Amino acid sequence: MKILIASCVFPPEPLVSAKTSYDLAEFFSKRGDDVTVVCSKPNRNINIKQVDYSSLNFKVRNLFTYVSNSASLFSRFAENFTFGFSLFFYILFSKKPDVVYGNVWPLFSLSFLALACKIKGIKLIVSVQDLYPESLEQQGKLDKNHFIYNFLLRIDKFAVSLSSHVIVISQSFKAAYFEKRNVDENKISVVKNWQKASDYICIDKKIAKEKLSLIIKEDVSNDFTFVYGGNVGLASGVVDLVKVWIDAKIQSKLIIAGGGSLVPQILNLISVNNCKNVVLLSPWLPEHTSLVYSSADVLVLPIATGQENSSVPSKLMGYMLSKKPILMKSSTSSPASADLESAGGGYVIKDFSENVVKTGVKFFTEKTHEDLEKLGELNYGFALKNYDSVRALNKVEMIVDDVLRY
Repeated sequence: MKILIASCVFPPEPLVSAKTSYDLAEFFSKRGDDVTVVCSKPNRNINIKQVDYSSLNFKVRNLFTYVSNSASLFSRFAENFTFGFSLFFYILFSKKPDVVYGNVWPLFSLSFLALACKIKGIKLIVSVQDLYPESLEQQGKLDKNHFIYNFLLRIDKFAVSLSSHVIVISQSFKAAYFEKRNVDENKISVVKNWQKASDYICIDKKIAKEKLSLIIKEDVSNDFTFVYGGNVGLASGVVDLVKVWIDAKIQSKLIIAGGGSLVPQILNLISVNNCKNVVLLSPWLPEHTSLVYSSADVLVLPIATGQENSSVPSKLMGYMLSKKPILMKSSTSSPASADLESAGGGYVIKDFSENVVKTGVKFFTEKTHEDLEKLGELNYGFALKNYDSVRALNKVEMIVDDVLRY
């Protein structure tokens, strides 16, 4: 079987969507299928000169894509549009595959991909990672009664109407495609994103804190540490977390590890307030992931208001596989908070008000070392059962085979 995987991001970029696309390419190529991956050039936290795909069992083709280096809508739109445009022409003028698996940016990239597959008569399986335009509405950037909102919804509805199957990452996403986009319920499957437990090496916390202290040039070996590791952008809610940490004068150490558009703002907050309890590690190298996570007494997942129900933070999986307790800021109805509640290894706060955050912090700081370890083990057990890569890959395999069969 000839399979084309269209992916907006791909390793060595340290993003879950990149890793899942890689896992699928590796899985199907080992099965004996002829696999080609088309993606944009890796550009996030990596050295492009060190990228080498020659040893892989499948082909990788990089397409021209404008690189967005800011959080502005125009910059993101340009990246989304140019990748979709390049993808459209690649599919039109390349040999026809049996099926395309599309893990691309929503709306414009997806529309170009779906249209190209329709023209060529190729079966398309769409993987949905974020809900648009719902995400824009929940962030307060676009009113759902505005004509642009309805226009964008029609674009997404059009794109998925040309697909053979839609894979979503939660039941709430499935409802959005069934109820709002009129996709046949039998053509929608829920497959949670996955990560491999072997990707996360758990280091002794004391040793990890000592090594991290050398990297950040500040001794945190004796501090109770709350750690955030990931993208520092608008959807992360990290700036709001830092603000309340400073305003509430929380004594525990907060370590922010990551890069993104809001790094300068966080640096300014730390400097202006002469804050000693917030430390920024940026850039955050991929090889430091296990060290950063292992140094935490508690890992923090502050989901920005409005993002809770339109996306599922992929870092939740990494947090759980790191065997750590989790402090999450989210609405209680979100898929992420539902998973954490089911796991039983954390605490969910509903907003960034000082008293609420203090209560969340106190929940952990009053616990013993053994209690914290038990919470981390609960999260790890949940992740093994629900984010298992073998189970997810087998489910995608069944979907691909069913689409080709009918």
